[in-house]
Amino acid sequence: MSRDHVISKLKEIRDGLPEIRKKGVMFRRTAEFRIWNDTVIKWLSLGLPNTQEELKKVKFLDFAVSRVRMGSEDYDYEDQQEYEKDCEHTIYLISSAIENLEMGLVPGEPKAAETPRRERAPSKYGGVSIAQAGTVVMGDSNVVSIVDSITISDFLNVLEKEIEAKVVDAEQRKSLLQKVKELSQNPTFTTVLGQTLGQVLRAAFGQ
Repeated sequence: MSRDHVISKLKEIRDGLPEIRKKGVMFRRTAEFRIWNDTVIKWLSLGLPNTQEELKKVKFLDFAVSRVRMGSEDYDYEDQQEYEKDCEHTIYLISSAIENLEMGLVPGEPKAAETPRRERAPSKYGGVSIAQAGTVVMGDSNVVSIVDSITISDFLNVLEKEIEAKVVDAEQRKSLLQKVKELSQNPTFTTVLGQTLGQVLRAAFGQ
C-alpha cells in the first residue's frame, strides 16, 4: 500500500465529513455509520506509524454522550452537540494524520541527539592525559566520558568503579575506597581537584 494512496483515501474521508455531520446523531445507530467508522479506522491503521496518535484518539470518539440507553429514540440535544463536536474532532485528526504522512513525521519518536565531534592534538596536564576530545584518560587507560565538562563527582565515581574493578585484594580495595571517600569530603581537596580539572579541560579544548 503506497503512502500516496493512503493520503488520498484519508482526504476523501475528511472531505465527506461535513455530510456525515449533517445526518445528525440518529445516523449513529445505522449500519452505514458503523461502516463509515470502520473505514476511518482502517485507513488510519494503514497509515501507521505516522498516524498512531490520531488512530488512538479516533477509536475513543463516541459521537454521543456516553450513558446507558433504553430505547431507539432516546438521543437528545446534548447527544447532538457531542456528535457534531466529534465530527469536527475527526476532521482535525484526519488532517493531522495527512500532515504526518506528507511530512514523514512519526508522533512520539525521539529525535536522535547529535554527538559533538571535536578534533584536538593530544595534550597532558599534571599526569592526566587527554587523548581526544570527549575523553579524559587517567593512568592505565581508565576512561571518564565527557562532552565539554567533567564534574568532581563524575571523576570520583569513575575512580571508585576502577578501584572496585581493578584492585583484587579486598583489604586494599576497602582501604582505597575509604580514602577516596575521605578525600571527597575534604573541601580543600575538592577545590584543588576542581581547579585542576578545569585547567585540564581548558588546555584540551583551547578555552
